[in-house]
Amino acid sequence: MCVFADRQLDDNCRSAVQENAVQLGLDMFALMAAECTALLRNDLVSGAAMTTMEADTTRPRDAELHAILPCVKVWSDWMTCHENLWNPPPLPSDPELG
Repeated sequence: MCVFADRQLDDNCRSAVQENAVQLGLDMFALMAAECTALLRNDLVSGAAMTTMEADTTRPRDAELHAILPCVKVWSDWMTCHENLWNPPPLPSDPELG
């Protein structure tokens, strides 16, 4: 992986582009995790939780979970192994700015 460093910044600082990229990545991860949580919660409430290890991919909800969960796993593994790139997280931005 190539990380472009701004030579004018301290080693512990990120440029504005890096801050925005990290924020985008964290926002995307949060959306995927929230979607997985909502789908799993709906399954538990409806009593349709999987009782076996294999998903019933004929049901739309299971097919969606089957697609999203591996992505969440890979992303969280990457975040664990590359903590220096995203931690500390970017400062919160004003949502009114866009």
